[in-house]
Amino acid sequence: MGGNIGNPPDSDPPAGVDYDTWLGPAPARKFNSNRFHFSFYFFWDYSGGMVSGWGVHLFDVVAWAMGPEILSVSSTGGKFVHQDMRDTPDTAEACFECPGYTLTYTMRHGNGFSPYGNMDHGIDFYGTTGTLRVNRSGFDVFPEGDPTHPVTVPQNGSDLLHKKNFIACVKSRAKPNSDAEDGHLSSIYGHLANIAYRVGRKIRWDAKAETIVGDPEAAALLRREYRAPWVL
Repeated sequence: MGGNIGNPPDSDPPAGVDYDTWLGPAPARKFNSNRFHFSFYFFWDYSGGMVSGWGVHLFDVVAWAMGPEILSVSSTGGKFVHQDMRDTPDTAEACFECPGYTLTYTMRHGNGFSPYGNMDHGIDFYGTTGTLRVNRSGFDVFPEGDPTHPVTVPQNGSDLLHKKNFIACVKSRAKPNSDAEDGHLSSIYGHLANIAYRVGRKIRWDAKAETIVGDPEAAALLRREYRAPWVL
């Protein structure tokens, strides 16, 4: 995910596509296959690259375990490998200052090495008595002082349990295990990392007011200018 997407020329949209509606509030541009389904992730007009588009699936586990509070964020990276038409970086590193711990996030699309076996992602929680490694295949616990003998727990169908819980809550109107507010709070990590990257400096976050403190240029990136006639 995230390999070279190339530099195809602009073209007419596919037959049957209402391209103006597809663009919605995003800026008007000529159709390009790279700016369409899936690869739209790599353009600031529509998304925030894999830092936000994929990172949210990792950040939500951190927020679940540690709470969603963020104090400040710094980020660096760039287009170091793929000379394609993407706007967003192919390599990025973000550091989040959080109450009582530090969160680091790494994204690289120019190297296929995976420390997580057959999975291309993972989350490591480093504690004083051991390390917990989590991804969609399950989780491992590495005791401190004996990392060669982990306790491995395979994935147990949690995706199916999520779906069952959601359907049950549609019927009962109860709050699901992972609701819209959880998604919002988990999305903040990737958005702030991208903003820190784009302005090129550390930013401070007021979680209560949900705004960037003391940096009007960075705070302006918390929202988009909508193309008429779309409004928010």
